[in-house]
Amino acid sequence: MITKSEFIIENTAYAKYKDLFDLNLELINIVNSTLDEFDKKAIKPEMDLKGVVLAIFTKSCALFVSVHHLCNLGFGLEACILVRALLEDVIDLKYLDKNNSTLCKMFFEDPNKYKNHNKIYEKAKIAEMEKHYNRWYKDLSRVFHPDYRGISPRISISQGFLLCDIGPSLNHLKEPLLLSRYYFNVAFHYFCRSFELLDEEVLESSEKDLHKFEEMILST
Repeated sequence: MITKSEFIIENTAYAKYKDLFDLNLELINIVNSTLDEFDKKAIKPEMDLKGVVLAIFTKSCALFVSVHHLCNLGFGLEACILVRALLEDVIDLKYLDKNNSTLCKMFFEDPNKYKNHNKIYEKAKIAEMEKHYNRWYKDLSRVFHPDYRGISPRISISQGFLLCDIGPSLNHLKEPLLLSRYYFNVAFHYFCRSFELLDEEVLESSEKDLHKFEEMILST
């Protein structure tokens, strides 16, 4: 039997996690201002590391905004699927940053070959993201994959029947809101450094805060 829980008003999710939503909105506003500066420079990246950074950051922007809206609607579990994609983006950014230009060219010209060049765990090790892989990638993958672990939060058993809830919930919102802000922030810093878009002192101060943020999410 499929049930549909009462759809929550967007303001309910926002009220419960107002601080997290506001921080994400603040980051979106900062990014929008920075993108305006980027447009003024009329930069035309090639198929090098800068081009990879721009391509991945563009995708990360859409993912981050999508996570924000899904959480606002009460679909935190589904937002976790996009958070996993954000984590993969950061792993790729750091992985490519530590490799030569051949891989950057492969990224654009032969996506299938690049995809199969290294498995995600191997990339995470090279990118020094092994802690994130072990702490969060596996948990996020449980939501991504269509097995019992991924769907168990949406089903229950009553009198021998499966009850499946397809509606929104105020549960499972904190993790995607926190994680998406961290991983998107890392991608944003790569973007800013690659195209010299923020003052060095501002970046250094922000990166110190980001390091503290990382320690917090890894210990959660």
